[in-house]
Amino acid sequence: MNFNVHPIFVHFPIALLSIYSVFEFIRFKKIKKLPYWFYLKATMVILGFIGAVLAAQTGDIAKAVIDDPATNPIIHVHEMWAKATIVIFGILAAAYFVAWLWTYPMIQQKVVNFKIIQLIRKLQQIIMRDWLVILLSAAGLIALIITGSLGGSIVYGFQSDPFTQLIGKLFFGM
Repeated sequence: MNFNVHPIFVHFPIALLSIYSVFEFIRFKKIKKLPYWFYLKATMVILGFIGAVLAAQTGDIAKAVIDDPATNPIIHVHEMWAKATIVIFGILAAAYFVAWLWTYPMIQQKVVNFKIIQLIRKLQQIIMRDWLVILLSAAGLIALIITGSLGGSIVYGFQSDPFTQLIGKLFFGM
């Protein structure tokens, strides 16, 4: 007997990554200067990314439970968008993780002389530029919405809501 645990693992990262993305769009100086603002966003994107990876792993279980050949093309596109979502938020999570580690002087002192660490730090600084973080957050949120819509259409069909109908028309001409 197979149990589909995919829905249990999916909703938490969706919430975290959605809220994280909205937080990245908030660019008021007063909010950005709050001492916990960076850590709040970092925690959300890192935990959301980990949760998304777990959700993707449980997707194979869901695929085995759903035994309808008509959904195979939808599942394939859903998986593709899920992978894109994970890659985008993975880049952001990694950048936040490195930036967070870099806030500890002890870590800076121990690793500053390693060339690979200098390269990773430089990449992190590039990724953390405001315009790029906003762009990646927007792309991640769009990918997340498309992934979720496709996932919902696998379970409920493309007629479940107007947005899902739009996604069905865009990807499958339905």
